[in-house]
Amino acid sequence: MGKRYISEEGIELLRRVQAGDSLAQEQLIILIKDKFMIGRIYKYLSKNRVVDNDDIKQEFLIGAALAFDNAKMDIGDPLEYILYRGTCRVKSYIRKHILQSTFQICRECGHKSRLNRFGTGYICKRCGATHIETFEVNDYDETLFDVMQCDGKFEDDVVSSMIIADFKNTLKPGTNVFALFELIESGVDRDNPAIPNYLKYIAQQWGGCTEQNVLQTLNKLRDRLQRFIRELEEAW
Repeated sequence: MGKRYISEEGIELLRRVQAGDSLAQEQLIILIKDKFMIGRIYKYLSKNRVVDNDDIKQEFLIGAALAFDNAKMDIGDPLEYILYRGTCRVKSYIRKHILQSTFQICRECGHKSRLNRFGTGYICKRCGATHIETFEVNDYDETLFDVMQCDGKFEDDVVSSMIIADFKNTLKPGTNVFALFELIESGVDRDNPAIPNYLKYIAQQWGGCTEQNVLQTLNKLRDRLQRFIRELEEAW
């Protein structure tokens, strides 16, 4: 009875929120915080020293609140959707901070860089060795930034790894765009020293299509990513 009452209360508050009631929005956030939040995020709390528990809680509530307007009252359980969006935001937040604070060092040539994933492991961008060790840092101090610089620019290979899981969910499985995204996730890109011509490599993987076809698919993927990022910025 208790759980049903909470659900019904939440549904009513959500109806009022979508009608423009700002007080109902505050009340719904409080309800989610008091009754649902810990149950959804407890397994992420105190798991990594670079992520603060209070920040995790805040990210969950932000993710849930951003989903209020998009929750469909006539499809499935809108409250479950809102809680799911909050949890997704927590996962993305944790993934981002772990990646930002984790680096690799090549035991063959000594090169230090951001994580450079290749398949299920990591590979050195300088010599292509796979004898890699990873380490975490707490602060991006001046010394570390000096290590990360390359010809005056910071490496940007970590950007693709920081793409939140939600973007992949916008791509349709079975399409070339989806297949290309999964290849990039696995480490097939222009920065991989083991693949001198990644467009040619992908074309071969796809049964011998032209590199121009691969490039067109890559442009489509970039356009969708840029649109996805713009939508996120507008939501903020």
